[in-house]
Amino acid sequence: MLVRQLSDRESLRRTKTDDGQQATWRLVGQEAKIVSVLVPSDARPAYVWPHEPMPAAPPGTVAFGADCPDIAEARLRLPKLGRLWDAVRDKLWESPREYGPPIRKAATR
Repeated sequence: MLVRQLSDRESLRRTKTDDGQQATWRLVGQEAKIVSVLVPSDARPAYVWPHEPMPAAPPGTVAFGADCPDIAEARLRLPKLGRLWDAVRDKLWESPREYGPPIRKAATR
């Protein structure tokens, strides 16, 4: 098996909300790619998106496997986690030197 060392820029990051929801993500270009989420209050069995059982993980875990969505896609897939997606976005934007400047769309007329 070939194992590649992740650079600091590619390394995994975690963002938590006050109620314990947690996203694990990595930076790809200037986008946060969501690797997995953990919702401690969710007692459903863990799974890999969209519905592959993952019995070794704690309940409330959703992993995305090779199909890691960006924040916008994650928000569409799991809309009830809006506060978590906002927290990841805020973390991404709060440190432009580390992650690069945020990309924002220009206002249209």
